Amino acid sequence: MSQGKKDNLEGQTFGKYKIIGDTPNRSNRGDRKVLARHENGELSELNVHELLNGKTTGYRKNKEKGKKLGEINKKKYVNADGIHLPSINAKKRSDNKSGVRGVFYDKRRKKYRATLKVNKVLVLNEGFEELNDAILARKNAENKYLTKARKEYKKMKGESK
Repeated sequence: MSQGKKDNLEGQTFGKYKIIGDTPNRSNRGDRKVLARHENGELSELNVHELLNGKTTGYRKNKEKGKKLGEINKKKYVNADGIHLPSINAKKRSDNKSGVRGVFYDKRRKKYRATLKVNKVLVLNEGFEELNDAILARKNAENKYLTKARKEYKKMKGESK
């Protein structure tokens, strides 16, 4: 089903929501909105795109039910500091020109930029004239923030084999 077309979703059920009908409103992205009734009788205006993609299901009490399988599996690989363990050992992207994850050339500022996010917080975001300085800063930040997480991940992988 394509959400761009005027698909008639009336009467269809998505998770715990049953669609009552269309509304004239649109989301900020321009997606169609529909009026739906939750099992508990509550009326809600929902984004069609999110309903069709399974992002909105109506499961509230047990949050695991409404999530996609990938999201549930990610949770068990996040340590106490909020670091997604497999991502710290991820390979660099094929279009990476600096050779190091988190280091890139900022054309606007005409500097190499070193970045590192930990638990969705940017803990390193500095500009450098030289590529080697940016790489060194990234490696130092990784050692400071990710050493404990790397050990945890190696231990976890060792137990699963």
